[in-house]
Amino acid sequence: MKAGVYSEADVAAEIVSFGNFARSLDEIDKNAEHLFHDRLRRIEEMSNSLSPEIKKTLRTHCLKETESELCQSTMIQHGRSKPFGYSGDFQMIDWTYTKHVESPTRRGEMWDRFYHRQVAPLAVCSRKDRFGEQLKLIAKKAGSRITVLNTGSGPGREVLDGAASAGLRPGDLEITCVDADKAAIEYAKRLLGEQWCSSCHFEHKNALRYHPKEQFDLAWSSGLFDYLDERMAAHLLKIMWANVKVGGRLVICNFADTHSTRPWIEWCGDWFLIHRSQYEMQLLAEYAGIVQGEAKISHDVDSLQAVRYLSIEKLA
Repeated sequence: MKAGVYSEADVAAEIVSFGNFARSLDEIDKNAEHLFHDRLRRIEEMSNSLSPEIKKTLRTHCLKETESELCQSTMIQHGRSKPFGYSGDFQMIDWTYTKHVESPTRRGEMWDRFYHRQVAPLAVCSRKDRFGEQLKLIAKKAGSRITVLNTGSGPGREVLDGAASAGLRPGDLEITCVDADKAAIEYAKRLLGEQWCSSCHFEHKNALRYHPKEQFDLAWSSGLFDYLDERMAAHLLKIMWANVKVGGRLVICNFADTHSTRPWIEWCGDWFLIHRSQYEMQLLAEYAGIVQGEAKISHDVDSLQAVRYLSIEKLA
């Protein structure tokens, strides 16, 4: 066997060993956490020499091998079971925001806390913080009520916490929340309550087919682009850009190709996202017809190197 080339049986054996390691942990300190991710990275690297079909089979094997242990966690079990059709549903995102720990067993709570310490959940929380920063930035420039388009709005906590961090009250904002999941909209309405709902207009629509008639100071999308291929992502970006006021901003978030714990979310969470490089994010802007001169385009990545932000200001 050539060095670095592995068989399906080799990877399957490594998965069994990984499952045994997870079950052996009585607590997860920094060293155990480091070993956990090292083992997953090895599984990923070993499987890269195999066909996509075999790799998919091995991922299923890993999920089964770790199910009895990891699915004691309410967080991990919810993400795997996909009760609303996909892993990153509104409930999962809101539990991530609130660092939800309510598993029925001690080991389940251990894995809940492990989940919340990981790069991907922390990066999701940082998106909510970034939304607040964008609201604050827009508020400094706007002379009246701020208008916001929130595409793929999810559980609504971005609005609640983002506005609070920006020092804004319901009367300061007018927000259009677009989501294809009716359950997400109902959840958001309950969370936001009557006062905040008076400032929100909810659209139960597929964002790719939604064309608002008004224009906005801020067009924002935190997690939707992670699930869209290049064609759909460029199409949505074009729609959003068409509805940004002159002097307004468009900001989208997308998991980055530098995200370090991708093997964890895929092999243990059955959670697949489209990760993009800065070059790929720039291409989306170009395909959407957004060009320098008409727009001021900037890129940055969060401190965890996990989420990229494409920020575009519409020039006069």
